[in-house]
Amino acid sequence: MRAHWRYIVISLLLGLLIGASAGILGMRCMTHGGFHNRGMGRMREKVYKDLNLTPQQKAYVDVVLNRSREKVGLIRSEARQDIRTTLTPKQQDAFDAANARQDARRKKWKASRQP
Repeated sequence: MRAHWRYIVISLLLGLLIGASAGILGMRCMTHGGFHNRGMGRMREKVYKDLNLTPQQKAYVDVVLNRSREKVGLIRSEARQDIRTTLTPKQQDAFDAANARQDARRKKWKASRQP
């Protein structure tokens, strides 16, 4: 009976360890552009392959995707401005600092992807 409890405790501890490790890994990848950004590159390549695109079609798809990326940047900027209008001066300072950190991470990530 005593050994039975020992196996239960060990199993629970192993489950906790594995779950915590998976959670940490998932958060690390998601906050550093891991899964999402790698997935976008893979998705683009999959579309190229599955649709058997010509070089001209690939170039056009790239233009469209880059244009949409620019639009997302504009939307992000407008959303930040709209949110900022409802904040107190102290909240605005914290919001601006958080946005500056996010922008710095984004800039660093983009620089790391340049050949």
